[in-house]
Amino acid sequence: MRGRWHLERGEWALAAKSLHEQVAMARAVGQIDTEAETRLALARLRLHQLDHPRQEAEQLAGARWVSYEALGEL
Repeated sequence: MRGRWHLERGEWALAAKSLHEQVAMARAVGQIDTEAETRLALARLRLHQLDHPRQEAEQLAGARWVSYEALGEL
């Protein structure tokens, strides 16, 4: 929730940091948090750190569980 809150406030770097931690925690226990991964991609896009946003969006759209709201924002 913290990462999403930072995104809503336009705090891209703080959002990226928080979402990166959320993604890492999910992966550490063998899970995939597609919403956090999608929102992380959005934060990275805002920070000009995402080289291929369309490719990233297509990959996230092909996930087993898709966060359509976050994907739409991306």
